[in-house]
This record gives sequence, structure tokens and C-alpha cells, in this order.
Amino acid sequence: MFKSRLKSLHFFAFVAVSAGSILTAAPFASAQFGSMLGMGGATASDESGLSFNVGFGLTRPIGEAFITTAKDLDKPDDKDSNDVEFKGSLGTVFNAGLGFGLGGGINLGVEGNYARLNFDEKNVKDSGTDYESDASVSSLGGLLTTTFDLDLADQFAISPMVGVGYFQNTAKATIKETDGGVTTEKKYEQRRTNGLGWAAGIGASLSFGDGASVGIGYRYFSPGKANTDYVKGSSDNAVIGFGRLSAHTGMVQANIKF
Repeated sequence: MFKSRLKSLHFFAFVAVSAGSILTAAPFASAQFGSMLGMGGATASDESGLSFNVGFGLTRPIGEAFITTAKDLDKPDDKDSNDVEFKGSLGTVFNAGLGFGLGGGINLGVEGNYARLNFDEKNVKDSGTDYESDASVSSLGGLLTTTFDLDLADQFAISPMVGVGYFQNTAKATIKETDGGVTTEKKYEQRRTNGLGWAAGIGASLSFGDGASVGIGYRYFSPGKANTDYVKGSSDNAVIGFGRLSAHTGMVQANIKF
């Protein structure tokens, strides 16, 4: 338990230090982005100052999960060819953060993220056995983001974004096998994996009075790698591996500028 708490402290310390680093680099980022922009027919937002945003949406993993072996839990083997596979299914994502407008449409931000990435049974290679299976990864972490607001009309803007950060992914899975009327359950113990992640996307927003706006957006989200622990009490080295996670995400977002 002590090691788990120590890892959590390291995790949040990393996010805090990284946030300070990116804010310190704000003038450099502003100059770089300003030299790259040469868009006609639209104007960058000139607003600066602090803002708060919150968002909720649906996410669907792109890859698949699979049964594999892992003598070292940090280095699971490649996918086995004769076992149950899992495909991505709908999950939820939530984020909240603070942004700082530098003017010229450039915004730097710090954002907390939680995503529940779900997986359902994809196919069964053994036709004589019925399976009822599910797997999931809970991803908790933070992103340092850069967003560029491009005004297309008085109250309408589009905003491409990119972010990098650090995530803790908690993976777990259960497989129920029914063969000849007898059902057995394999519960793969949950395991936490920490690592770097990133996101990129674009949104569209409609502004109201007093600095408030609402919008919708898309993100490609990749919070790092994950795999479960072993089945408790089992003598084999089987785990559920997810590889490097990635997902398509649709968001509804609200923003208030101070």
C-alpha cells in the first residue's frame, strides 16, 4: 500500500511540475504559433486571460484486447492465436481544466481527464465453448494542452488542440466459460500502469454573453499501455493485454472566461 501511495504522489507531482514548465514557456510558444499561422478569411481570437472548461462525452477504443502470456507483467507477450479477443465498445470520458489565453487565439491549459475504456467479446475460436466476457481500462491523468481559437463569425469559432500528459491506467477483465453445462469464471486481477499519453482534436463552439460558450468536439486519445494482472490462484502466466491504448472520443464542452 505504501508503494501504491508513493507512485500516486510521483504521478501528481509530475503533472504539477510539467504544468509549471509549459506556462513558463508561454512566450516562446506564442511566437512559434504566430509565425506558423497564415490563414485568410478567418481571424484569430484576441481574447486573453483565464478560463475554466468542463466536458463530457463518449469514447470507443480503436484496438483490441486479448489473452496473452506475461512472465514479466511489464512486458507481456504478443497475442495468442487461439484465445478470446475483445473489441472496443462505448465508454465515457470526463475532463475539467484551466486555460490561459495569450492573445492571438493561442491558449495554454492544464486539464484533468478520466476515461472508462470498455471492451466486449470479439470472437470465439473454440466453437464448443460459450463465453461471456468483458474487460475495461480506467484511465486517470492530466494533459498540458495548446489550443488555437479561430473565429469564423462573431459568436462562432473552431479550435484545433493538441495535448501531452501522464496517465494511470487500471485494467481488469472477467471471462466466463460454459462447456457442457458447466460454467467457470476467470477473474483477472486489476493492475495499474503509469505512462505518457497524448490527445489531439478539433472543436466548434458558440459564444454567449459574459464569456460563456458551449461546443462539441472530436479527440483522438491515447493514454498509454495497459494489461491486467494474473488470475488469482492460477499457476499460468495468462493476462489480458491491451497494448498501447487509443480511442475515438466525442465531447460536449462548456467554457467560461474570466
